[in-house]
Amino acid sequence: MQEDAAKKVSKKQVKKQVVKKQVTKKKKTKPKITLTGKPSCKSCCKQSYTWRTRTYVNYCPNCKHYNCLLKNPKGVPERELTCKRCSSDFCVCGHDKSGGKRHYTSILTRE
Repeated sequence: MQEDAAKKVSKKQVKKQVVKKQVTKKKKTKPKITLTGKPSCKSCCKQSYTWRTRTYVNYCPNCKHYNCLLKNPKGVPERELTCKRCSSDFCVCGHDKSGGKRHYTSILTRE
């Protein structure tokens, strides 16, 4: 009988451990990228031409890839984000600078 009780206890302990492991799983966080720049696209031409800092999800909505945005690789004075896969350029406001497309990057924080 003691062996049966020991088996029952060990099964209960195993179930508790499994439940704890399921609860402690971490959620995947989306990669972030922070840019300080000035507005330089057609959609934000009415905004003041001042430096602003924004944090974005590091995701290109045109080619649908994560971790592909680079900070100002072309050396633009206003600074911009550029996708290394499809060469899309994004203003500090988050809009695609090509003008015709309505894609924009997701802004997480504004400072």
